[in-house]
Amino acid sequence: MYKIAFFIVLNLFISISLFAGETIFRKDNSLLKKAHPLQPKSHIKVFLPSIPYSYIAKSTNSGLIRSYDNEQGWIYDLAKSHKRVDDFTYIFKIRKI
Repeated sequence: MYKIAFFIVLNLFISISLFAGETIFRKDNSLLKKAHPLQPKSHIKVFLPSIPYSYIAKSTNSGLIRSYDNEQGWIYDLAKSHKRVDDFTYIFKIRKI
């Protein structure tokens, strides 16, 4: 019983306080707070591949190429060369062991 009475009084109080006064809007100054354009040489670009992408790439290419600290980011492992057919298809030549 007390819960219902409290709920009714609370709703009544909120309704009266919301509609009792006049709504006042402030001036929109969001254009003054926007970020300035970046300077062309003031930042660096960093590529952070997602973890699932890394796992899939390593599983798919495992053995053909491996990660390496060079400009390409990889070197041949079992493959000796490759040919790019399209954006998603590569043909690898396998080296003889």
